[in-house]
Amino acid sequence: MNSKIILLALTLKKETEEIGICSIASFLKSNNFDVDVYSFEITKLNDDIWNNILKSQPKYIGISIYDATKNAVYFLCQKLKELCPSVIIIVGGAEAYCNPEKILLEERCIDFVIYGEGEQTILELIQEIAADKKDFHHIHGISYIKNDSIIITPPRNLMESIKELPMPDRSIFIDNKIRVGNIVSSRGCRGNCSFCLSPSIWHKNSTRWRGIDVNDVINQIEWFVSKGIRLISIRDSSYEDPSINRMIDIAESIMKRGLRIYYSVNFRPSIYKIINNDILDLLKKSGLIKVFIGVESFNNKDLKLYNKGVTVFDNIHSLQFINENDITVQFGFINFNPYSTMDNLLENYYNLKKIQYISPSNLYSYSTALRLYPKTVLYDKIKADDLLYNDDRGLGYRFKDERVARLAKALFSFFDEYNNKCGEIVALDLSDKYIDLLSILEKELVEYNDLTESIKTIKNSTKHMIVEHFHKHDYFYELITLAQYNWDDYLAREIFMKAYNYQKHNNIIVEVKNKRKALLKKIYSNDLFCKNLIKTLF
Repeated sequence: MNSKIILLALTLKKETEEIGICSIASFLKSNNFDVDVYSFEITKLNDDIWNNILKSQPKYIGISIYDATKNAVYFLCQKLKELCPSVIIIVGGAEAYCNPEKILLEERCIDFVIYGEGEQTILELIQEIAADKKDFHHIHGISYIKNDSIIITPPRNLMESIKELPMPDRSIFIDNKIRVGNIVSSRGCRGNCSFCLSPSIWHKNSTRWRGIDVNDVINQIEWFVSKGIRLISIRDSSYEDPSINRMIDIAESIMKRGLRIYYSVNFRPSIYKIINNDILDLLKKSGLIKVFIGVESFNNKDLKLYNKGVTVFDNIHSLQFINENDITVQFGFINFNPYSTMDNLLENYYNLKKIQYISPSNLYSYSTALRLYPKTVLYDKIKADDLLYNDDRGLGYRFKDERVARLAKALFSFFDEYNNKCGEIVALDLSDKYIDLLSILEKELVEYNDLTESIKTIKNSTKHMIVEHFHKHDYFYELITLAQYNWDDYLAREIFMKAYNYQKHNNIIVEVKNKRKALLKKIYSNDLFCKNLIKTLF
């Protein structure tokens, strides 16, 4: 009997690892199933891809689904069913967790929706289908259609431990020659942000945070190093959970094994209260070069709404603490929400302007808005306040203040246009990846005095250039004033365009790229070590 399984991840941009899919793949393989794993960029879906997916004649196809990829997943499901009507399509992921019934109503080509942790659920489901069972109501954590009725079974209990799960399948990583390794060393989060799904998913005290053994984390890092990968993203929700002792153990183990890597982590804004400069210095020595902090707001009213448990002072202090230790810091930010007021937005403006030098890659802070998920505390509040609303941008809510609504709509439109022309290059290629690269080169070439001085100078000048030319603030103040008193679409666009001139910014991008090319050429031509270093990083 054919039991071939294909698992797919659709991405908005370049093919990347989908760790959830990769973990399910390795779990199924450990239970003797034949599994292939693929990742495809949405914009590149074509006939060759359908044929490639179906050439092994799979019995089951599993696809991860998110709000941003939902339409592409639906389209893919239709094509697969059209070409192979007998294939069983199963979807899972964040959108599946939030809206299992809605997915089945919107796309009848999908046979099953898995919500919650997928490893045990998909194993049990496939085993039951293989046994020719017709009733699946006893399988927890699934949704399906039977006799034109949607069945949603009770949620599956989370695994009390994830230590026994095998290392994620790395087929996507190898097949797509990805240059940044992803590691998830834990599941869960001990935060209680009102907009986040985590408190809903990891609700029991025993499963709010579950980690794999430190030794297994190091084994994954060592595997990446064996493949020539030097840059690793540790994707844990909050790396300081369950205590700082764990990340200290990981850092010390990295150095003990002599693993020369560079990695990024996520912290909460309270991080400065629980670690000091000595601990941060240890993390730096082990390879930490970048930190992401979910500050979300720079006004205390919104922080209370988001149930962050911190203040504006905490947010600013945590960012300064990381930055002062010469570690690149990025931050999550939500400028607009249904309850935004002009005063709140102004406070965000004053504080964003104050800390503009800290994070080169935070270019779009003023155009960010709350992403609303069902099953969250904030969703329930917005629903109770009768603010749920489906607009053309898909926010899922309306603003209480119509002036805020006009301002937000204009900014979304302006930044979408800007992003399509040059913004993504700045946000990712120049201010994110390039700064990471310079940080790595600065450490790797520490014994090459002439090179390190050049790298340090270029790194500082690049950060300064990005802040000076791309981190604009006063235009937002002007737009707020316009929204408060006499909004005019034409004038608003003129204000934005003056701050974000496409031609000027594209010229700067070309200049920075040329300087980067010259720097890499200079390093590459220095000696064999430098030549191999550049080959490894690229």
